[in-house]
Amino acid sequence: RALATAHSRLGDVLLAQRNLVGAEAAYATELALRRDLVAADPANSSRLGELAVARRKLARLCLEAGRYPEALAHYAEAAQHLEAVLQK
Repeated sequence: RALATAHSRLGDVLLAQRNLVGAEAAYATELALRRDLVAADPANSSRLGELAVARRKLARLCLEAGRYPEALAHYAEAAQHLEAVLQK
């Protein structure tokens, strides 16, 4: 979890510096780690919520890069994760 959080924060810093390529790489690594955490403990609502936030960050990055269909897909996934949290 700490490693995923570190990648998330790195992505935030890189995005603030307008380094979209670097930020995307950091967020993609975070997303993979968060997926693994959810797979290891699917009943953990906190992990699922963190996965939704990771998706939202990728969506925001895609919006800034003008990649609207990808942004929409990430937002849709984030919404599904949040729905799952609310159903638990």
